[in-house]
Amino acid sequence: MSAQQGIKELVGRLMADPAYLAALVRDPATVLAEYNLSGDERAALLRAVAKHALARESQMTRVVMTAVARRWAT
Repeated sequence: MSAQQGIKELVGRLMADPAYLAALVRDPATVLAEYNLSGDERAALLRAVAKHALARESQMTRVVMTAVARRWAT
């Protein structure tokens, strides 16, 4: 799987599965290890997760998905 396919699969799953998004926020290293991501992709996802730490629980999905969508939903 190429890194691009890896990120597309991950973004699709995050958008469709709130429990998987919660798992990414809880343990990003474990979730990201399942995908073939470039260093830039991994870093961008970790920044998105870090933004969550500053958000209230009710904003979790919006904060992470907004960051992911800005980066890869084109």
